[in-house]
Amino acid sequence: MEEHVLVCEKVSKRFGQQIAVHDVSLSICPGEIYGLAGPNGAGKTTLISLICGLVRPTSGNIRTFNLHPTQALSDIGVCFQTPSLYSYLFVEKNIRLLSNYPVRAYQYLEQLELDTSILKRRTAILSYGQQKRVGLAISLSKLARLYLLDEPTNGDLFLYLCWFPLYAVGRFLYPALDHGTYPGAGAAICN
Repeated sequence: MEEHVLVCEKVSKRFGQQIAVHDVSLSICPGEIYGLAGPNGAGKTTLISLICGLVRPTSGNIRTFNLHPTQALSDIGVCFQTPSLYSYLFVEKNIRLLSNYPVRAYQYLEQLELDTSILKRRTAILSYGQQKRVGLAISLSKLARLYLLDEPTNGDLFLYLCWFPLYAVGRFLYPALDHGTYPGAGAAICN
């Protein structure tokens, strides 16, 4: 039997009386790309936080590579809805600090049609869409076995209309998933 990249079994999360995630079960096998869709407030971002081990489920079980989520963090590349970048640093410094493979991040920036001059700009002055692209480039540059992209096209019309539908699977995610170190990794995408 093939090892699952991710398994969620009847996962629920409550915040007080508010149910954020209710009884979610899913599994991702190596090489699969899984899209999670739903309206605002449906719990997509909370589920990603649960998968990463940032939040504990109220009930249910989550396993990434048959490990507890916090034991598998080195195998997960994550880009949350709002990328976590150091606003006072230049983009180049953010990439050098946050990416294990800066050269790969620079290649993704180029493919995401960001001019190299952006490297010499402070992150604080970038538009939300530019920050999102930098966050995506950093996340995809990691040699991960599971990529979690939370609203990867949010706030960026280029990503929404052009990049994601045309290139995400064939040009970006498959090379990221099949980089040789971990052939047959998986991806979960929320949008």
